Amino acid sequence: MTIQPMQFSPTPNDDPMASSNHVPLTPRKSPPRLQQVPALDFSSAESSTPSPTFMQLKSVTIRSSNRVYKQNIAVTDKTTFSSLLSFAIKKTPPPGKQFVLQSEDGELEYMPEDPVRKVIFGTIHADVVVKMEDIREVDFSQF
Repeated sequence: MTIQPMQFSPTPNDDPMASSNHVPLTPRKSPPRLQQVPALDFSSAESSTPSPTFMQLKSVTIRSSNRVYKQNIAVTDKTTFSSLLSFAIKKTPPPGKQFVLQSEDGELEYMPEDPVRKVIFGTIHADVVVKMEDIREVDFSQF
């Protein structure tokens, strides 16, 4: 004895599309595409090659609040804030004073030996502001 598969013929009640009160589905519109924003990749924070999604810093202007010392200084991977400062200002500060390098908005103070491209990224040009401040003596008895 062989078993034959059962075959059913659709009846009007079995077919949902055969219903007279069926409304045909309209294709759904897909949502508008969002603008692509470059992702930040923090997995290799010490990588010497910048991520291709970042704009690489190409030039820097060294200025004070009232004077431009050097404009459009080309920056390489080896350029430090100290090398920018010594290139732009050939003199040393007076005794008891020191140069301080800051972001244009004054929010950040840069370490002299840090490579510029490791600190400033996402733009092709930046202004670095030079200020002079008193060298404060440290009272080691207050530690």
